[in-house]
Amino acid sequence: MTGMNRRRILNIIRMDLMTMNGGKNILKTTAVIMFVICAFMVFFLSPLASIYAPLMMGAFFVPMLFQNELKYHSDKMPCLLPISRKDLVRARFILGTAAYLGVSILFYLLVLLAAKIKLYYLLGGEEFDVIAIFLELSGGKFTEIGLINLFYFAGFTFGFMAASASLRKYFRNKESISNSISLKTITKNDIVGLCFLLVLSLLFVLTITDVLPLAKMLPPLLQLMVQLAEVANGFLMLAVLLTWSVCNVLYKYVSALVEYERKDL
Repeated sequence: MTGMNRRRILNIIRMDLMTMNGGKNILKTTAVIMFVICAFMVFFLSPLASIYAPLMMGAFFVPMLFQNELKYHSDKMPCLLPISRKDLVRARFILGTAAYLGVSILFYLLVLLAAKIKLYYLLGGEEFDVIAIFLELSGGKFTEIGLINLFYFAGFTFGFMAASASLRKYFRNKESISNSISLKTITKNDIVGLCFLLVLSLLFVLTITDVLPLAKMLPPLLQLMVQLAEVANGFLMLAVLLTWSVCNVLYKYVSALVEYERKDL
């Protein structure tokens, strides 16, 4: 990427940031409410509830980022600027990916803090410690941090792929993205999609931990994932999942680029 292209990408990102913060944008309020809900679950229920946070981000991140553009019908503005469609797609994939990764890292640090101070003992006591129950069911294959990492990394992976799919969907058909994301405007399809991601993530986690005895029936690649999850507190598994996620995002990026170039605006 040349210096001129880099400046053009940065200018598009700045334009998007200004659009997000303009008007009667409820992005910050909605983001804070969702963050508080997830933080409450992590600190006062169990750090394993952290699986919800990246899934929610994956489902609602893109509509939340670009709702102002859709709400005020300013999506044609980039067509008036001296930029190519490729620059627009690249800039918004960079913005969406960087924002998702940044928030995910911040929330992961909060999860580690919650596991350290154990405020959830105040509500249920040690006898209702979900982490201890899972560690017992898994036969001692995982450490506490390893189990927390497994849940969070699973949610992060499926949420990351959902966010990239939503970005591709945005460029293919903007009308399919809601122009106002709030707790009042979440639709039945949004809830079904989020539940599907949650079930998929939980099936992955329960299989890896051997709570569901399916490991012997899995293909060799997934059996390898089971083994990787049991060592180095799950960070080796994270490397594989992150590689898988990045490949998926690159595929969605190239697909969005080709589809948007061919689209009549």
